[in-house]
Amino acid sequence: MSLILLSFLGAVSLHSLFVVALPIAFTAFYMYEKNEEEIDALMTDIRSFGCKLRAVISKKLAKPKTG
Repeated sequence: MSLILLSFLGAVSLHSLFVVALPIAFTAFYMYEKNEEEIDALMTDIRSFGCKLRAVISKKLAKPKTG
């Protein structure tokens, strides 16, 4: 994963990365401030779903095979 990130950073100039990333970062912070409760609720739902999914997968992997 880190090699992909490094190759991407090497292919893009630092100036163009800065020009794109800075407005996106400020827009993201602004949108979070405007919709903080909805975003937090969505993240809680996603985290809950992830924990349930992990528990189901763990049960299936830890289940002994009978036969």
